[in-house]
Amino acid sequence: MNVIKRAFCIIFVLVIAAAPMLALAAWGNSALAYWSGTAAVGAGVEGECPLQVEKEVLTFDIDAFPSNEDYPDEKTASGALAAYMENAKVTAEYTFYNPATYDVTATLAFPFGATPYYYDQADPADDAWGAAVDGVPVSTRLRHTLYTYNNEVDLKKLVDGYRDDSFFKFDLPVTRYYYEYRTDGNDDGVYVQMTVKYGKDIRFSCDWGTYEDTGDGAILRFRMTSDRYPYEIVFFGGEPESVSIELFADIDQKTPVRDESHRLDRKTKTCTFRELVFEENDSAYGVSESDWYNAFLDRLLQYEERYWMQNNEGRPHSYRIHHLERELMQWYEYDMTVPAGEKVVNTVTAPLFPDIDEGYEPPVYNYTYLLSPARTWAKFGALEVMINTPFYLIESGVGDFEAVEGGFKRSFDGLPEGELSFKLSSDPSPKEDRTFLWTLLIVIGYLLSITLIVIGVTAIVTVLVVKKQQKKKQENTPA
Repeated sequence: MNVIKRAFCIIFVLVIAAAPMLALAAWGNSALAYWSGTAAVGAGVEGECPLQVEKEVLTFDIDAFPSNEDYPDEKTASGALAAYMENAKVTAEYTFYNPATYDVTATLAFPFGATPYYYDQADPADDAWGAAVDGVPVSTRLRHTLYTYNNEVDLKKLVDGYRDDSFFKFDLPVTRYYYEYRTDGNDDGVYVQMTVKYGKDIRFSCDWGTYEDTGDGAILRFRMTSDRYPYEIVFFGGEPESVSIELFADIDQKTPVRDESHRLDRKTKTCTFRELVFEENDSAYGVSESDWYNAFLDRLLQYEERYWMQNNEGRPHSYRIHHLERELMQWYEYDMTVPAGEKVVNTVTAPLFPDIDEGYEPPVYNYTYLLSPARTWAKFGALEVMINTPFYLIESGVGDFEAVEGGFKRSFDGLPEGELSFKLSSDPSPKEDRTFLWTLLIVIGYLLSITLIVIGVTAIVTVLVVKKQQKKKQENTPA
């Protein structure tokens, strides 16, 4: 049985470890946030932005890999990770042309990714990064949005000021319940069924567990142990009418725990929605108050929408309100003016944060660059991609690259389908780690052996029982 437990532990760890790697990558490409045309008299121009991209030269400089073993405790880079950030960047050089008869001023947004799991906080204000127009540096504004894995959706969330909502307001009252499990003995915890009744104008968020709508409230089911962090329920709009709790010894909730030595202690805290939102907004993250507020609100509404879609229930409810900094897309936002009938060269340089696939020896580093934002321009011409690196190109999602001195090169007439992705490694043929496969085979073999043993024992017992019954029947039969 220990083998099975060990195997499931390994599977669980691999899934948890892979989750952030699937979600994080290096991003890129300037998208049009908004624009205005100006004539000599300052008249605004309506319609689509006329700016065209005649050519984009995309250069990846990757002289080092980030180290998953150098996870810093502070919110600044250190050690091998700092060295990596000094030697890895992506530079996009755009040649813009304005065919219109008026000058065009555009606000551009360049996404460069969420904070990777192996790094506590990026420093996107580094002097080596930023934007320039015709070689002259321009002021960039660091912006953040909730990362939703959809660039078109993410771009729309990049708004100025505070997002408005009909329910969630700055002064909305918030009540927070914290439950801790207490026991006088040593046990594996209890299973909790919590019945909550609340008014129609109240919404809530909880940490984990299952949720069932009762019409006038909800039933929450979750597990608590004495060494687990408190279970938090946040009520938006006021306090619930009532909360009743039942404790069970089994997951099926068929054996109630009546012993008073097992209990849940509750602490209550009240605040406003604004206070809740900014509770975890550390200035070290470099996120403006409005961007943080908008991302917090977007995530709250997003989880409510997902819940309704999955459960087809009508009562608003969300599961997550904490650790927002891990779900923020980072952007450079800057302004650029292209005179009528002229060209300008816009250059953007940003950090690179690849996925680290440690299922190989040596590890494989996955890079993704978003090409889809470039489709927001009126016209897009040629694309040249250069990967300057001493490492080996293991795989590319856009076809074969040409090996050249110092790296790899590829040219495109227009934008290729999908996004640009490629994998690098310090070895031309990294070996896949087969520990998981061997563990899986061991588990299957173990289960198969147990099954065969059970079948064999059952067959032997059945034969013995049948023979005994036949012998007894013969003994009771008259001669």
